[in-house]
Amino acid sequence: MSNLLKNLEGKVNFEVYVFLAAKGFNDYQPQDKRFHKVQCNVPWYSWLEQIVLPFVFLRYRLDLLHVPHFNFPVLYPGRLVLTVHDLIIDEFSTERATTKWPFYYRFKRLVYGLVVWWGLVRALKVLVPSQFVKRQLIVKYHCSIEKVVVTHEAADLYGGGVYKSWGPYLLYVGSMYPHKNLERLVKAFIEIKKEGIFSGDLVLAGKDDYFSKRLQQEIKNYGEYAQEIIFPATKTRDAYIADSDLIIFYQNATALVFPSLSEGFGLPPLEAMNLRCPVVASCASSVPEVCGDAALYFDPRSVEDIKEKLKKIITDETLRQDLVRKGLENVKRFSWGKMAEETLKVYESCLGS
Repeated sequence: MSNLLKNLEGKVNFEVYVFLAAKGFNDYQPQDKRFHKVQCNVPWYSWLEQIVLPFVFLRYRLDLLHVPHFNFPVLYPGRLVLTVHDLIIDEFSTERATTKWPFYYRFKRLVYGLVVWWGLVRALKVLVPSQFVKRQLIVKYHCSIEKVVVTHEAADLYGGGVYKSWGPYLLYVGSMYPHKNLERLVKAFIEIKKEGIFSGDLVLAGKDDYFSKRLQQEIKNYGEYAQEIIFPATKTRDAYIADSDLIIFYQNATALVFPSLSEGFGLPPLEAMNLRCPVVASCASSVPEVCGDAALYFDPRSVEDIKEKLKKIITDETLRQDLVRKGLENVKRFSWGKMAEETLKVYESCLGS
């Protein structure tokens, strides 16, 4: 959302109110006098969000409300634009991943389904990051083609410095939820280690949280090979990896491996391409739409196919250089400026309706 706001500034001819929680309130500093920050301390995904926010928005007499996620206030009566980033909760049962009591989890999932359905009914337009998600909304929720608008995202990380390499290592960047398919990636990596094909490590760069800790426990079962699977976030002060460090991870990796079973968009492959890192990726969901011909694809449900493609990316220097070249071309298709222009057209069409 921050990239959208930055790229909308200077382009609109109406007043924009940005409602922010206290945490992160100072991270966004508008440069356009038409953009105004409003602090609104309501917990996300809470009952308070549903009860308080409609009154907050009504107080500002908004002509149009854009909610950049599915959790919109269902009682708000005004004109609405909704963003749906993905339907991963619909595709995959996340009960195995939750720390909540099972009945509470199922109740929340029921509420989620009702909120999404009502949001899709209420919204004048629904923004999605890929054609893949658009097709899902049309098939599952029977949204009209005209209502759903694709506004592609773009790479967030840039860098042009020269860094001393260490390694070698294969890199994964992202969260460690079950649908990210890291268990199969780990199994494939262990197989190539056993065959003596690769002397390096597997670096899993993501937030140090419940999901990464659970994966670390599972990896301990691999004995000596567990030491060659690295979780760098466990060594940071705040459990996150700084963007400056992440850039270095990308620029020094043998390749980025992206094994996800489902993505609404999938930024890490674009970030890798932008930083001259070859990409080997899942052929599922929106990943081929985003990566085009600039990735080496595998079947994410086949450990054997993941292993074979890892072997290929590791041993074929010509392939890696070809993917780097194609990746630099592919990222030119995406920009936050283009996304902001497309979003602004949606706003204008809704305000004129």
